[in-house]
Amino acid sequence: MSLSRIKDLPEEMMVRIFQMLPGQDLKTMMLVCRAWKVMGEDPTLWTWLKVTVNSREDFLKLKMKRFQLIQEINVGWKFNSKHGSQWKEQDWAELFKVMLPLKKLKGIDGLEFRCINLSFVNPEMLVTVFQRCEELVLSEVMGNKLSLEQSEHLFSAIADNKSNLKKIYLGKESTVGLEPQLFASAVSQVPEVFLYDMRITQEQMVAVFEAIIREEDKSLWKLSMFICTIEDIEPGLVGEALNRLEEVLSDVTYVTRDQIRAILVRAVGEQSKLKRISLYLYSDDGFDHCDPGLLKMAEDKFGRFYHWEEDIDGNSSYEDISEEGDDDNIVE
Repeated sequence: MSLSRIKDLPEEMMVRIFQMLPGQDLKTMMLVCRAWKVMGEDPTLWTWLKVTVNSREDFLKLKMKRFQLIQEINVGWKFNSKHGSQWKEQDWAELFKVMLPLKKLKGIDGLEFRCINLSFVNPEMLVTVFQRCEELVLSEVMGNKLSLEQSEHLFSAIADNKSNLKKIYLGKESTVGLEPQLFASAVSQVPEVFLYDMRITQEQMVAVFEAIIREEDKSLWKLSMFICTIEDIEPGLVGEALNRLEEVLSDVTYVTRDQIRAILVRAVGEQSKLKRISLYLYSDDGFDHCDPGLLKMAEDKFGRFYHWEEDIDGNSSYEDISEEGDDDNIVE
């Protein structure tokens, strides 16, 4: 039986062989010969790659055939100490236009740390890109400012379950002006939600708690609240809603004595779905009106389920949103 030369193998078979190569070897393969370079442009070979975009000139990378199925890009940090960010408004608008054809895109790393104004980007284009992402940071402090029109478009898409979001960070201008029911419907469709800032209104928070109770098919299972205002909300509503979730974290979000009792009474029962809870108190006198037996049952189930401002260990329920990536999977 004669053996075929490798150049005689069908292109489909060659691509399957290339798919088994480690990333660095795949890059080297592109340099072997022109025929392999052409076959190496197959987008299915590069889905693992994270492409870094440092400037408008780098947008050409995202137009290359081989990168049309990538799932992540990294918006690099180019900052001038005298003039600030080197990115202009038209650069951001063009970036979203270039990202539009990347239908497998799931993440845009680095965008959350720029604190930029995206309100001038076409709402439909911005929402089309964002609803493909699995994680978003929408906050002037931690990320990006949107217009009310953009926010309404985005939250409507999320509420209609038309997004791939698994985690979202919301605060500051991103929630201002949103109708409470729309806000709540969107929040309930995201598995992990981090609410940041007192500008999230009491009406919006009440709507969120009501949606958690009302919607049996909700996706939300983890709710983190940082600098939110909920102390004037009816304790029974707070207690019932939070016990419909698996994980609840509050930091610099004051929970009243009556709310604590309402939460714990349900949390120690068999109907509660809670697996982890961390409540923020101004001091330990938040337990003054709680039955010691109830506190003991809660501690037996959850361990320490509270923290307060004077905690000397400095622990916080706030989760660092930055994660170290695999440098081997990044192309500059």
